[in-house]
Amino acid sequence: LPKNRLLRKQVHARLARNSRKLLITNLQILTLHYERCTKYYGSGNTYGMASETEKRLSMLLFYAIFDSLGSKPYDPELFGKALPCLTAIGSAISPDYTLTTASEDLTDSAKTVSDQGVWIPKPTEVSKVRLGSDLESIIAKFAEHFHDSWASRKVNFLLFNYRKQLNMFAENC
Repeated sequence: LPKNRLLRKQVHARLARNSRKLLITNLQILTLHYERCTKYYGSGNTYGMASETEKRLSMLLFYAIFDSLGSKPYDPELFGKALPCLTAIGSAISPDYTLTTASEDLTDSAKTVSDQGVWIPKPTEVSKVRLGSDLESIIAKFAEHFHDSWASRKVNFLLFNYRKQLNMFAENC
């Protein structure tokens, strides 16, 4: 299969319905692929580099795996294979890359979105989990960073729409 079709198939596969053994095998294959293709995905938009579609599908795959893990009970072997896979995908895509269109086709396993485009989280029961102060500090910093990056994307999208409407108004005057 061509890369785009294979990535699209992986993103749209229902991770929850796969057998455990098949899921672990898929994670191992994806880990190897992204570890070997770091330069392909992480470089700029030049010839021989990943297209916008491939990068977008990689981000969707990252979200799908991450959210799927959050909805499963802890399984050491599964998490042991999933975390290197998430690391490989995250390392392959450049840190400044974000999903660039407002109408991202995130699957329901990756995100739950209402009609207004608001993300509705599916919290995991963590009341019985105790973390050390170092981990809680890291989690708090990550949550702040994730919220700030989300807010930045939201503001940029709203400004883009506002500029577009302003330009259309200026053309009509």
